[in-house]
Amino acid sequence: MAETNLHKSLSNSSQEDIIYVDEQYNSPFKCPICRRIFRDPVITQCGHTFCRKCTSSAILCPYDQQALQTFVSNYIVAEQINSFLVWCKYAFKKSPVTGNDMKSERDEHGCPVKIPLSRKKEHEDECTYRLAPCPNGCAYSNLRQKDIYNHLHVCPNRQPSQFQFTINTSNDQSQILQQELILKISQIDFLVNTCKQLTGTVAMMRNEIDTLKINQEALCSRNDLLLSELMKTKQTSPIPTTIDEQESVRNHDSDDENELSTVILRCNGTFTGHSDTVWCLYALDDVLLSGSSDKTVKVWNLRETPYTNLATLHGHEEGVLSLTVKERTAFSGSVDKSIFVWNLNDYKKTTSFVAHTDPVCSLTQYDNHLYSSSNRCLKVWDMQTLELINEIQTDSRNGWLRILMQRDKCIYAGCRRVIKVFDTVTHQISFEFELPTNDSIYSLTHSDTLLFAGALSGTIYIWDIRANRCLETTCQHDATVHGLCMLSADNSNKSNLISASSDQTIRVWSMDTFDQVQYDDRHEAEVTALHANVRHIMTGAADAKIKMQHLYLSSVKVNLTKRFVNLIFFRTKTNTPIVSKATQDIKEAAKEHVRELRREFDRPIKFSTSRAKYWDTADSIVFNRHIGKFTRPVLIVTVLINMFYWGYYREENDIDEMLSLEAWQIFPRLNLEYLKVAERQYREAGLDTSQIEVKKKMIQDLFQPQLNEEVRVKIVK
Repeated sequence: MAETNLHKSLSNSSQEDIIYVDEQYNSPFKCPICRRIFRDPVITQCGHTFCRKCTSSAILCPYDQQALQTFVSNYIVAEQINSFLVWCKYAFKKSPVTGNDMKSERDEHGCPVKIPLSRKKEHEDECTYRLAPCPNGCAYSNLRQKDIYNHLHVCPNRQPSQFQFTINTSNDQSQILQQELILKISQIDFLVNTCKQLTGTVAMMRNEIDTLKINQEALCSRNDLLLSELMKTKQTSPIPTTIDEQESVRNHDSDDENELSTVILRCNGTFTGHSDTVWCLYALDDVLLSGSSDKTVKVWNLRETPYTNLATLHGHEEGVLSLTVKERTAFSGSVDKSIFVWNLNDYKKTTSFVAHTDPVCSLTQYDNHLYSSSNRCLKVWDMQTLELINEIQTDSRNGWLRILMQRDKCIYAGCRRVIKVFDTVTHQISFEFELPTNDSIYSLTHSDTLLFAGALSGTIYIWDIRANRCLETTCQHDATVHGLCMLSADNSNKSNLISASSDQTIRVWSMDTFDQVQYDDRHEAEVTALHANVRHIMTGAADAKIKMQHLYLSSVKVNLTKRFVNLIFFRTKTNTPIVSKATQDIKEAAKEHVRELRREFDRPIKFSTSRAKYWDTADSIVFNRHIGKFTRPVLIVTVLINMFYWGYYREENDIDEMLSLEAWQIFPRLNLEYLKVAERQYREAGLDTSQIEVKKKMIQDLFQPQLNEEVRVKIVK
């Protein structure tokens, strides 16, 4: 809440009071309307960013001439602007120019501190260079706060006791500083002890990893042994010959194949190392490349656990938005409008060049050609010489070319309202897929016959490529879909669609029905990047974390095992009881083996940069996590209304009168029976029963009509 109030106060302050240290911030972070640094930036419906105040004054967007409607606050740009270094206002002095005009110029005796924009007001309130009048009211009215102490020694209006007061104040400050020093030393000791404990925890985790590897090897050996036994049983078992037996085996095989036919994602851990939003990922078999707003490209090891950061590639002046790889050469595009070329053998920069006049949104490659996209522009580069081969300008109504995808000697480019298809030979637009709505494309992927596009609205559009027809789909996120990919579930050519979105979720969709089959929300921020290799799904988010999702594809082995068991079981039903019992034992062993595999699957893998050991894998598969929006408020209001009615508004009735009575007054007969039993026990013990008799007579006199009525009702029943 404090940061929000500070951001609002900075947004409402005058821009003339803010002087930035580095002028390079002025270019990419200026509002196109007011030509100043963004103040409270917002994203409009057309996808562009402006100051909130400018959207209320301007009517049309200067880029595409659409009506300006505020969509959502651009917190990413706001956080970047708040981190810009600015000068303290006490670092400058005013000097006249002409007439009443004044200008600010650097004061060599002023404050030398450079602070982030978000801490500007806090620093200026405590700055020792701020101007203040003399406490004694002498002629010196504009003194620096740090110079007041020395001035009091020579002040013409000073008093003898004042100097002594100043000395006492200095002594008090010295004592405070000593106490703070002692506190800091205790904190350092605490941190040292914490580091020792963390070192022990790391050693314990490594031992657990070694134990897990041993258990995995033992499980694999048991799996091989069981499969060999099943193969032997199959060879010695008779093969089904009748049509009924073959049909029975075929039906049960079909059931087993459908049991685990979908891709199941399991989160294996988290890569931490970036300090800002991860915008792009590229996963190879052995390494993972990630680009972030922290201006770096990181290379992660995927060969073996614990997964580690192999290298951090520096050079870009702004955030990295796109990545592509050709053999052992990587290309990265950035907000600084340049493309860097990296050698993945020694992790060194080969060369770099300015590619566009706007940020490089996407990169892809095909046939020794590198394709880069930016604002309404697609460029083709020779990957050997890095010379520009062709430049293609698109319609201004379609806005930014945000995503590129290569397929079948064509380059697909997603923008607003349309997906443009470029021929890789002529480098010209050969076809266009039009969206049914005015939406912007942020991600693309494809199957053999279908084209998938993730949009700003959260919808995943699906086209039948052969018929050029947009299909109806229920694939929908709650926010922008930043990543799409296709993965096979088994060897039967069945595929699943994986999508990542700003609603902090990763979802798996069935390509047969377009229904959601898995829902994963382990990310704690917007998911902004997605890429996959043959074994893993990698996702990056706005919290600077990268999560590795493992593809569970062992269903083929399980189905093979079950087919062997079914073959033996259904054929030997007509054989001797001994054979039936043997096949039943084998089937039970196979089921137990499947259950053991699933238990092993549910155990998260832990490595040095992961928090997976704190996660429950079962939470990753949720079909409906959302409850009714108004369920809890309606329940609370209902309870409050009942409490108000029964406790205050309702008039008194028999229940209220009964609550004010004693127990023996409410149930006189029960109390009378109790007194009779007590009287008998007292007489048997030789005790005085006079008080009990008085109590019995009082109850009979007071409640005789009620007692008679209870007896009458009992007789009638």
